[in-house]
Amino acid sequence: MAARTIASAPVVIAVANTGELIRHGGELFKIREEGILDFFRTMEIQSSAAAVENLLLAAASLGLASVWWEYSF
Repeated sequence: MAARTIASAPVVIAVANTGELIRHGGELFKIREEGILDFFRTMEIQSSAAAVENLLLAAASLGLASVWWEYSF
């Protein structure tokens, strides 16, 4: 069902986590602690989620229908 919905949509916006923050966060912020990868993974996911929420709010303000669909590898 989701594939048909996506295929029939006039516009599809995909937001993807690249993993760059996870890989380089400790270097960028000079942090060397145990569990730092989990911290930056969570931060990357939360940042993407906030961006998607803002996209959905913007679409709603324009009177457009939108849906949050998550795909995990």
